[in-house]
Amino acid sequence: MVWSGVSLIERLFPGWIYKDPRGPQWEFNRRTGLVTVFRDPKKKRDAGQIAWQSPFSEFDGYVHSGPTHQGLPLYYGAMVHRFREEALTLTDFQAASANDEDHKAQWNFWLQYMDSTAPLPDIPLFEPHRSKDPVTAEYDRKTERNPRYWRDMDEATYKQKTKEMYQRCLKAFG
Repeated sequence: MVWSGVSLIERLFPGWIYKDPRGPQWEFNRRTGLVTVFRDPKKKRDAGQIAWQSPFSEFDGYVHSGPTHQGLPLYYGAMVHRFREEALTLTDFQAASANDEDHKAQWNFWLQYMDSTAPLPDIPLFEPHRSKDPVTAEYDRKTERNPRYWRDMDEATYKQKTKEMYQRCLKAFG
């Protein structure tokens, strides 16, 4: 009975349940090298307005910890500006977890993504866009990388490759 009532409300008044996003929260721009944080997009009058903007090279990555309700450590990533009181928690990208290595790997990803002199990180998400980035396209041409590298990969190879990438990230952060 309750389920059918909610289903009816969903069909008749979808605006009550599903809200359009009012604007972005942040932007990491590889072309300009800037990190932009927007004002609170939940407030209609602030949506899309820039709260602050700084070069990515002026940020350092940190892994913070805090206790869970049971007193166990819970880790989360953040990037903090070196010179000003600007910080961005990275929990929108990766939730807080009991494993700090995941947050170190995430920071490594952002370092590689924002370095416009290096190719894009070689992950399945970016495969359709690799040809659009000039540095990445040139790198792929020189290394003769298959444009469908990730899409044509079998499951066992995929698991092995992702494990290797994770191990490289752990090695980088010791």
